[in-house]
Amino acid sequence: MKLVKGFINRIRTSDYTKSLLVLTGGTFIAQLIPIIFYPIIGRLFTPDQIGTAAIFSQIAAILAILVTGGYTYSIFISKSKEEAFNIIVLVLSLSIFVLSVICLTFYFLRDEIHLLLNEPLFVKLFFIPILIALFIVIYQCYNEWCVKNKYFKQLSVNKLVNSSSLSIAETLFGCMNSLVLGNGKIYGELIGRGISAFSCLFSMFVKDRNLYKIVSLSVVKECLTKYIRFPKYVMTGKLINSVSCAIPLFYLGAVFTKEELGFFSMSNTIIAVPISIITIAVSDAYRQRANEDYNNYGSCRHILVKTIVPVSIISLVGFSILFIISPFLFEIILGSQWINAGIYTRYLIPMVAISFVTEVIRPTLIIASKQSYDFIWQLLFLFSMLLLIFISNLYRDIYVFLLFFSGIKSLLFLLQFYWCYRYSIK
Repeated sequence: MKLVKGFINRIRTSDYTKSLLVLTGGTFIAQLIPIIFYPIIGRLFTPDQIGTAAIFSQIAAILAILVTGGYTYSIFISKSKEEAFNIIVLVLSLSIFVLSVICLTFYFLRDEIHLLLNEPLFVKLFFIPILIALFIVIYQCYNEWCVKNKYFKQLSVNKLVNSSSLSIAETLFGCMNSLVLGNGKIYGELIGRGISAFSCLFSMFVKDRNLYKIVSLSVVKECLTKYIRFPKYVMTGKLINSVSCAIPLFYLGAVFTKEELGFFSMSNTIIAVPISIITIAVSDAYRQRANEDYNNYGSCRHILVKTIVPVSIISLVGFSILFIISPFLFEIILGSQWINAGIYTRYLIPMVAISFVTEVIRPTLIIASKQSYDFIWQLLFLFSMLLLIFISNLYRDIYVFLLFFSGIKSLLFLLQFYWCYRYSIK
């Protein structure tokens, strides 16, 4: 009760806390919007179309990390507004240059990439992941710009625009699926991301109209060397994580059918979004209290245990129920063509149930200054996904793949849980 009363008092007296609540509310609604549209999208697109779109999205996600050199994350810690904007200029310049080179590479190697990924549509639409990646970079730059300058209301609006434009565009192109080349979901993501990026640029220059006056080539060059640690360390970890997440998708698309990839992708998406809404809210509350306890008493184990007990009970009960009803739930929400996605979900539930608890207490490693363990975990994640491919290739059975995928990631999340518990005391 004391914690709740203290939190309420901070809301009443702190403009900063009010701003954070605006942001949290906007983020919550932004994550809720796709859930509302899933019943429509699930009926507009077939599983193989969802699978193909997942390949394009994952390529774009990897490119969006690679082309920025990780400099996006230096915007927040920059010394001034002028320096922050010059970093944005640096990031966009790097991204456009590197994406142009990649576009030419994709053009000349599009047939080889199509054979590698077993994706014929890549031959004609090789440029789409590149454009999506650029739009993602613009969106991320504006997010960091808003955080840097405490534009929390604009940041909240930005997240809402991004989420709603994606969902609406995918729905509209789903309705016109037979009229567009290849796959309406791919075009929907392209247009949705494009609208979001344009909204970011428009908002930035409406709020700060004279930004172009502070662009300096010398400052851009200075930032390139000053924040060189970001491409060396930050980008590496992010890239390893993104590639590790992509490996199972690329493998399924290449070895199995796009329909099976679609079931896997939809299953992951459906269970991830509502979970992230809950874990983000609980994790933020835990992080604040754990940080105070660790700094004041040298330990946050008491609040860690106090947090994981109810979260574990919720996870056990909630996911046990989901295990029973998931095929029926997917059929009701998405349509009869998605029953298999519900069956796939049963295999993934142990992994998701453990990650549900682990994600809440994950900030413990940052609080205890053990960020290096997160990098080690990313390397183990990459190695384990390569091991997964080796094992799955021996059987070539989708359910064996799901079993090992869930089992390996469950072990990784348990390791992360152990580290958080161990280092909750100095």
